[in-house]
Amino acid sequence: MNAFESCLLLVAIPAGLVALGYWLAVQLVKLSPTERLAVAMLAGLGVALWTVSVVNLVLPLAGVWGAVCLLPAALTLARGTVRRRLWADLAEVVFTRRGAVVGLAAVGLLALLLWPMLSRPDLVYYDGSGNHDAFFWIVGAELLKRQGYLQAPLADAVSPLYHGAAAITGWRPGFGRMGAEGLLALVSNLAGASPLKIYVVATAALLLPWAAAVFLTVRTFVTRRVTLVAAVTIVALQPMFVFFHANANLPNLLGVLAGALLLIATVRALGAGASRRVWLLLGALGVHALLCSYPEMVPVAGLPCGLLWLRARFVARGEPGWVWRSPQLPAAALAGLALNPVTAVRAWHGFFSSFGATTHPELWPNIFRPLAPGSWLPAMATLSVSFARQIGAAGGLLCAVLFAVAIGYAVWRARDRAGVLALLTGVGAMVAYTLKTNFGYGWQKTAQFSAVVLATLLPVGAVARLLEVRGRGRWLAGAMAAGIVGVFGAATVRSCREAHRWSERKYLTRDWFEARDYTRRTLRNAPVLVEAGPRQQPFFYTMWATYFLTDSRVYFPEGDPQAGGYLQAAVRSHPAGRVPSSWPGRTGWGPTGRARGHGRASRW
Repeated sequence: MNAFESCLLLVAIPAGLVALGYWLAVQLVKLSPTERLAVAMLAGLGVALWTVSVVNLVLPLAGVWGAVCLLPAALTLARGTVRRRLWADLAEVVFTRRGAVVGLAAVGLLALLLWPMLSRPDLVYYDGSGNHDAFFWIVGAELLKRQGYLQAPLADAVSPLYHGAAAITGWRPGFGRMGAEGLLALVSNLAGASPLKIYVVATAALLLPWAAAVFLTVRTFVTRRVTLVAAVTIVALQPMFVFFHANANLPNLLGVLAGALLLIATVRALGAGASRRVWLLLGALGVHALLCSYPEMVPVAGLPCGLLWLRARFVARGEPGWVWRSPQLPAAALAGLALNPVTAVRAWHGFFSSFGATTHPELWPNIFRPLAPGSWLPAMATLSVSFARQIGAAGGLLCAVLFAVAIGYAVWRARDRAGVLALLTGVGAMVAYTLKTNFGYGWQKTAQFSAVVLATLLPVGAVARLLEVRGRGRWLAGAMAAGIVGVFGAATVRSCREAHRWSERKYLTRDWFEARDYTRRTLRNAPVLVEAGPRQQPFFYTMWATYFLTDSRVYFPEGDPQAGGYLQAAVRSHPAGRVPSSWPGRTGWGPTGRARGHGRASRW
């Protein structure tokens, strides 16, 4: 995608989510315009995941069927009063000096995040880390554009591309969900481009929904007053979001956003008022979105929701603004299951399948292992291991002390201290499970599952509360806030630079699509041997070669442990034979090697 197309997609995805969800948010008349738009964005994500899960039950997410998923937007755009209120809210939020500053900060982070795409026009896709998981989501999206997710994918040893897609299809899928793949397929269909071409930009466009989730959580639990500095930290100083984007954790990111919607809807629904039914419906959408995108996160989001619900009965009963509504919140949770019972059944199997995987901790990496103990808290708060390693043990210990004091102060000064403590029980549950099972990968997942909660407290909540300090402690509080801003700014930049370095090792360019067109004309149904060339990352390049050779019969060299990447168990090996001669005029296709042929056999 060129720069203009990328900008269109960066605007269109958040705008589309607002259109899908504003018909619900407009009923929340007591909210500020910024809060209404933030709620609309998260609600739109919930609506999109629901429509995708319903339509794709039996129909592919392509053509007119893909466009059907946008029908709920008519409830916003086709009603004059709702449409005028939307424009008024947008004008009040966007076309102001504060909106311009925050918007420029968001543009700055997006430009830094997407610099490889902006600076290299021939680039189509890149990995921002050593992780290769985007292959699953992109291939899954390709599959869902061709069939429903209950159908088994067609794959065999010489056409292995969709082998991994079995984890999202059928009644008992290994992953138990299809939200990320379905949403990517929907955007791909509407944009008229393959999921591979839009993936990097489309996932970056989720920065605004991420900011909406953090903003609403801060307003709900920490402080009603979000200063300009705090607002800038919400959209610009977010190394956790950079990690999600670079590490290809799209399903986890959607799960975090869905969990935030559920938590916010739960605590708001407990308040008295005419808008309670809207919050209950948003809670139901949050339940379904969580099951559809990342069912493993249910305990992390469900435990705080349960505690908030019980608080209204045993602690806050009788206090202004709190009402005990015994049947309503459980009914909303059940309604979330009923929105698509197929999603609930699949999530049940996926949940237990994921926990079965933790019985083999040696198969999962612990990215914090190389760090000194004092650097673990900064690494978990920023999910930037390279930054934690760069500042060293002494710097990590200093940051850990600063972070611990800042988090403690943010919790102590929070407008809903008990609510914040309830949110942290999800973090505590993950830590307890990690320690009990000795599952080193669980430290990373603790930070990822709790990402919005952690970002709410640090940097945003801590900075917002520290800047409110007056009197003799004002200068100390200001210095702490400046330190937090500096650390998170440095971590954000460091994470982006790390992603830029990986983009020079693992990338795909436009000539790969040219090679695919050529093989479709000349090698349809022909055997093709895929082998790594002299460059690095053979796992990455040989795996992605299968994406471009779907019309050929693919083989890999026998005995090569990297050949095929994630598809190693599904591919057919080819014994070593005589060296083929080069094809005239068609050599050097991408970093995987050369395209060659000898008689009826060909080599990629």
